[in-house]
Amino acid sequence: SYLGSTVGRFANRIANGTFVLDGKEYTLPVNNGPNCLHGGNSGFDKRLWKGKLMSSEDNVLGPGDVGVEFTLKSHDMDEGFPGNVVVSVKYILTHDDRLKFLYEASTDKETVINLTNHTYWNLSGNFKRKIDGHCLTLYCSDYLPVDSLQIPTGKIEPVANSSFDFTSNDGTLLGKCLLDVDGGGEPGFDHCFVVSNWSPDDPDKLSEVAVVTDTLSGRRMCVSSNQPGVQIYTGNFLSKDLSDFPFCKHMAICLETQGFPNSPNNNSFPSSTLKPGDTYVHQTIHS
Repeated sequence: SYLGSTVGRFANRIANGTFVLDGKEYTLPVNNGPNCLHGGNSGFDKRLWKGKLMSSEDNVLGPGDVGVEFTLKSHDMDEGFPGNVVVSVKYILTHDDRLKFLYEASTDKETVINLTNHTYWNLSGNFKRKIDGHCLTLYCSDYLPVDSLQIPTGKIEPVANSSFDFTSNDGTLLGKCLLDVDGGGEPGFDHCFVVSNWSPDDPDKLSEVAVVTDTLSGRRMCVSSNQPGVQIYTGNFLSKDLSDFPFCKHMAICLETQGFPNSPNNNSFPSSTLKPGDTYVHQTIHS
């Protein structure tokens, strides 16, 4: 279920566990039907990261901010991915109560990378209450349709007049549409939405992504990111046994800011390729 974890090297799915890079085909473990999900059998969520408290000497901390940094070294051909990759993830709580996720990665060989955080959010404060009463706004006018194996078809479709339309500034009640969508064999969402204001010409720019509001408590969370997509997952495959609360179906929502799923196999999607000398930078802020 990837509860609260950092997933990689490649968040989301790679079709058939294969991709071609620089003329060479790479084969990955398949752990989600015929596909590679969240980096394979032993992705970054299963690794022991090295952690340290951040200090005022870290130039990303502002006055009154606190943070922790985790680093990981992933060797060449780790889970089938090329390149020795060094990854860092910084979690920063700012003085004005924003939570920042800062990801960076470098490689010594051309590779693909797509990192995200897989936290499950329930803003009700009552972990026996499902997310039916949560309202969702997405600053996404389009989404990626998927096939029966949850792999994007390659098309980008408008959300207008569909169950994928969360563009209302007032929010759309999740309880009204959770059962209308096939989320991989169970009702619910497991789909990537296209962030409307993201631009390949300014990939570092932060754009509004989402607002989630719990209608009863009034709690509200805003998400912004420099990533082109956000995978909305509504816990479709968590337990159906009510005694397993809070780890039950439709008890929480994931907002996984990221590159597009299966992008190594689709040249029309924003590139997930990382080359030696370049730095992968991903920033997401919850407020």
